Amino acid sequence: MRGTGEITVHFWIERIGDTSVDYRFRLVSPDGESVFAEGRRLSVRLDPATMKPATWTDAAASPPPP
Repeated sequence: MRGTGEITVHFWIERIGDTSVDYRFRLVSPDGESVFAEGRRLSVRLDPATMKPATWTDAAASPPPP
């Protein structure tokens, strides 16, 4: 991509595990014909005291209200 202009961003959660979340994203042209970038990130919740993976809290694991 060069310059300025409109893009469409697709962002979704692929999987939520006990201690991790895998989310994906894609940047495409507004007409959906060109994919400019795509990727994924994996986040693991760590217990700050032990630095080991920790289970999500109820608030973090629940989807936001509509």
